[in-house]
Amino acid sequence: MCTLLVGPRRLCRWRGLFGAMTGSPRTFLGRTKPRMRQAVAAAACVALLVGALAVSHQQRGQLSAALSSWVSRPAVVAPPRPAGVVPWTVASTQPRASWCDALMRDPRPADRECSPRQPSGCPEGVAPRFFSQFGQDEWLWSHHFRHLQRPGVFVDLATNDAISISNSYFLEHCLGWSGLCIEPNGQYHSRIIEHRSCELIPLCVANHSMTVSFIEAGGLGGIADSNKNVDGKHTWQKGVSTAPRRKITCTRLAQLLNRRGVTHVDYLSLDIEGAELEALHSIDWSAVQIDVISLEEESDDRRATKFLTDMGYKAVTYKPNRPEELMLFHPSVEVGSPTP
Repeated sequence: MCTLLVGPRRLCRWRGLFGAMTGSPRTFLGRTKPRMRQAVAAAACVALLVGALAVSHQQRGQLSAALSSWVSRPAVVAPPRPAGVVPWTVASTQPRASWCDALMRDPRPADRECSPRQPSGCPEGVAPRFFSQFGQDEWLWSHHFRHLQRPGVFVDLATNDAISISNSYFLEHCLGWSGLCIEPNGQYHSRIIEHRSCELIPLCVANHSMTVSFIEAGGLGGIADSNKNVDGKHTWQKGVSTAPRRKITCTRLAQLLNRRGVTHVDYLSLDIEGAELEALHSIDWSAVQIDVISLEEESDDRRATKFLTDMGYKAVTYKPNRPEELMLFHPSVEVGSPTP
């Protein structure tokens, strides 16, 4: 055995280079005696050394670099993403409705008079309304996002119906935002595909990639092990425990965002019937900034809320008669001053 060195770098071992030129060393030299093999190896090394000394200094450098690259075969590393570049957007596929401007001038939350279910909005003669069940979208527009001078990015977890009681439909349809619509319940997919421009993610979210039992009970459904409605005492919760179940795949929210290069989310709508803390744990908080989170948490321990406030998020009770409905603002974001 011998090793050929040119300059400070190791260029090759005769076993690899000589084998690459003539075939396997074991095949080529296998029939020779041990001393004969050593002699052939030594001759090969001398020949290579003489050839290396015969070339110019510049050529030796080029040869060294080429052979070092060939031997080490480093992995290809993508160049860093330029600062300030938005890496992921979803172009709108729906025409902007005429009622958008009127709604933005005179914002009104959904109510008994009109809670829109179709892109046409409210009936003729009725002032347009926002869409959220508890006024989330109207409050966010009136108090915060009306001051944002660019299209934003949202994550809607879980989306539920495409339009009815949606927290993100106004942002996408009237303001041109891009978003992820995460909805594992197949009963909602056709309307999301028909009426929305967001990217539909038909998975659930958990802190680990895994298969779970999912309860298909409309807006009350969710991951069986954490669903708050299974043992609920209210009349509207009856039937959840006996609703159909199926196996579905969950993934981490960090994985979904990372694959799309998303490092900044203006708004996360989080309402997944008891699995909110699990979803929050699935985020890589060192890789993404989420400015505003709307959260519904009815548990007495308020673990999801505590998780966020411990990180510095500021909780705002925007609807006094529903203290379980919260808006949480990133430590660097003030109400009414969105990230430019």
